[in-house]
Amino acid sequence: MASVYEEYLSVDIPIFAPTSTRNRYGGRRAVVQKESEATKVAALQKRIAELEQALGQKQMVIDYQAKLLETASQELGVDLKKNTKAKC
Repeated sequence: MASVYEEYLSVDIPIFAPTSTRNRYGGRRAVVQKESEATKVAALQKRIAELEQALGQKQMVIDYQAKLLETASQELGVDLKKNTKAKC
């Protein structure tokens, strides 16, 4: 018994775009993407790249601060990571 997916792929679909291919079941499938969808995808990919860059910069700052805290702790001989309450 064929699955629904296999039955879907075996149906001949009319060709709407020149970028059509034959699938392994012998049917044709058309890859159609509207202009607005392509524009949205490009804009989203650009936004992802911007966010990844911002994330990388923030991670560098975090790494720098951690290393600075570690170095200062070693030089002073005091654990600066501890949250000690101030004594008045």
